[in-house]
Amino acid sequence: MQQRQLLMLLGALGVLLLIAYISGAFSSDFAEMDVPSFDIEADQIEQLAITNDAGPAITLVKQNEQWTITSPLESPADSIALTRLTDNLSQLELESVVSSNPDRYENYGVTESAQQLSVTADGKEQTLFIGNQGPDYGSIYLRLGDDPRVFLTNGRLNAPGDLDAWRDKTILQLPVSGIEQVEVVGPTESYVVRISPNGWEIETNAQVLPADSAGVERWLGRFAALKGMGFVDESTPADIQNEMTHSLTFTSQGGVNRSLWFTDTESQLLGTTSEQAVNVYTLSKGMLPSYVPESTTLTQSQ
Repeated sequence: MQQRQLLMLLGALGVLLLIAYISGAFSSDFAEMDVPSFDIEADQIEQLAITNDAGPAITLVKQNEQWTITSPLESPADSIALTRLTDNLSQLELESVVSSNPDRYENYGVTESAQQLSVTADGKEQTLFIGNQGPDYGSIYLRLGDDPRVFLTNGRLNAPGDLDAWRDKTILQLPVSGIEQVEVVGPTESYVVRISPNGWEIETNAQVLPADSAGVERWLGRFAALKGMGFVDESTPADIQNEMTHSLTFTSQGGVNRSLWFTDTESQLLGTTSEQAVNVYTLSKGMLPSYVPESTTLTQSQ
């Protein structure tokens, strides 16, 4: 008799659970009711500060729609990387609260030593403690400022504490169509490439020869957006100019000159420009002949 009653009670419980499941009682996460709104517009973000144990704090400031690194050094910032980060911030959503117990912060990677991202938007500052990846690739755990709660997000943030990840590696950007002349100086020869009514020509050893116009255009195309591989902060642009082994001076329409200087060492190729007041870049040594070719490679075949 007792066994029969127990079976009846279990059956009734199963029916109740089935009704609750169908009605959606289990789909409403109580933690979701405790989630604050997180609304940051990408175009309103005016300053970012990245802090972690890997190195000094990195501060990035936007002025006149241009991002600049202001600390720990002053340098142009990578606009593509900043656009990606600000877009991700604007799309980030807090889905649920997973804990409010400080003893569990380490499980989610949101302790006080976690990577911190301070965002100033529309005059208001918000600090995020960025934690571990969530249950799937498209989510992370984070804390907001002094709020003890740990949130699971819908969306990811990539804010590395490596300074070089935020520095603009663009050495030179030239409007190739406006170039009228290039003076090339190397350790073994010097020559001038210029445009004439008959097309490109090369002056070398007091002799003027017709140039391979297609080859010249391909060569100049390398400087439409020349990027470095990294930075050498121990050297200054003045050092590279004084120790240069190769140089290119571009003259554009209106007589505007821009110089590109290289120092070819045993271990690396360094470069900078006449417009650069801060950065010295590293480049691939194997690319030097492409940047400063021998004049014969640009001369028109007879």
